[in-house]
Amino acid sequence: MNNLANFYKSHGEYGKALPLFEDCLRMTKAILGETHVDTLGLMNNLANLYSDLGDYGKALPLFEEALKTRKTLRGDTQPETLGLMNNLANLYNKQRDYRNALPLYEECFKMNKVVFGETHPITLATMSNLANLYKRQGDYEKAFPLFEECLKMRQIVLGETHPATLTLMNNLADLYHIEGQYEKALPHYEVCLRVNKAVLGDPSDILGLMNNLANLYSKLARLFRSS
Repeated sequence: MNNLANFYKSHGEYGKALPLFEDCLRMTKAILGETHVDTLGLMNNLANLYSDLGDYGKALPLFEEALKTRKTLRGDTQPETLGLMNNLANLYNKQRDYRNALPLYEECFKMNKVVFGETHPITLATMSNLANLYKRQGDYEKAFPLFEECLKMRQIVLGETHPATLTLMNNLADLYHIEGQYEKALPHYEVCLRVNKAVLGDPSDILGLMNNLANLYSKLARLFRSS
């Protein structure tokens, strides 16, 4: 039942996946107990689906309960615990509950470095999440070094044309732009646009990047005229 639910979810058929996940979790709790590893895994899967559907009120208690139980039974350094911690932080972030998201991202990033290593994609994803949250809160002093270090490592680990690398490069360019560091923002925007056109070809991404670059060219032109 769980495999079929995951199949439906992976194909975007959430209406079929949801009742299967709910039934599977209910039966697994009854047979194996509320603290069994399979039960906790199903709680995470169902919570993720609720989150994808925008039903945060149902997702939140499932994530919180599953994380609390995993921490108690398995400790803070298990990959499954860290995955739940990141998922809960992501949900808080979606709800703009930054006060609760921030310490989870910070703890998750610290533990991921220990468990997976500093260059693992999971660690880099958490670093990116944390940098973006600092950016949203206006804490640019903390955001900058994380973005810059994460970009450097993603270029090495994933390559310069990987979508995750380009997303991070664009986010860093946005931060340079916000801070008025136009000379640093410009090459990042230009590379993102060039690679997206050549490799990825997503029209929405390309239009967004063209708009970012056009805005920056306009600001640079005004600065040049006024100097």
